[in-house]
Amino acid sequence: MRSRGLVVVLALLLAAGATAAVFLYVRGVREEARTGGELVRVIVPTQDIPAGTQLDPLIQQGAFRELEIPRDAVVVGAVTDLSQLRGQTATSAILAGEQIPTQRLSSGALPGGALGLTEGYQAVTVSLSAEQIVGPALQRGAHVTVYASFSGVDTRALKGGAVPAPTQVRGIPGLVMPLVHEVRVLDVLRPGVAEGEQAADQGALVTLELLPVDAEKVVFAQQNGRLWLGLIAPEDVGAVEVIRPVDFLQLAKRTQ
Repeated sequence: MRSRGLVVVLALLLAAGATAAVFLYVRGVREEARTGGELVRVIVPTQDIPAGTQLDPLIQQGAFRELEIPRDAVVVGAVTDLSQLRGQTATSAILAGEQIPTQRLSSGALPGGALGLTEGYQAVTVSLSAEQIVGPALQRGAHVTVYASFSGVDTRALKGGAVPAPTQVRGIPGLVMPLVHEVRVLDVLRPGVAEGEQAADQGALVTLELLPVDAEKVVFAQQNGRLWLGLIAPEDVGAVEVIRPVDFLQLAKRTQ
């Protein structure tokens, strides 16, 4: 009888111990869920950093801060100490508050300079209004088709790359033509819009990556007509249909 009571007491003690263990485990899980688990300190920028930016001047300006995040949220190769940024250059754009993987840093000169120009190409900047650049949708890294509209200007030589002196064309009131297909946008600068702000419906300085022969066409069209940019969907890059030039006299004949 006594041994039987001892067994009951022992069973109660084991049950109480198991209950306590479960309680402590559940409380630990809840606490971990509430706090996010173990925190790790990483370095993040306080402003957007364009590709090709040297980081030493930004370090001196205090453009980086420490941020504690759950260990599970740390990206592979994230910078955890400011010393890892010294002497480095951003190889791609880094957003404010974003973790900085070391794979996006380089200690040497970037191929193509700060804009990442492809060998054999030139960077040309044009000033365009909102309707000419698809409004606020145009961003760095996009691909566009460059169109030109002319009124009373001989544009036939543009097809061969030569730049003629403007002459009047009798009988053709105007013409719209594609100048260059699939042009990479190197930069979009909207004056008055601070870093991180939503771009308003306004014009911008757009820097395009062009072959020298295409740069001549774009500069000529900018000086003697108007430029328009057609935004290409990412999935359509490499599959854009070539469009023939259209003059307004042809359009008038089609509608008759």
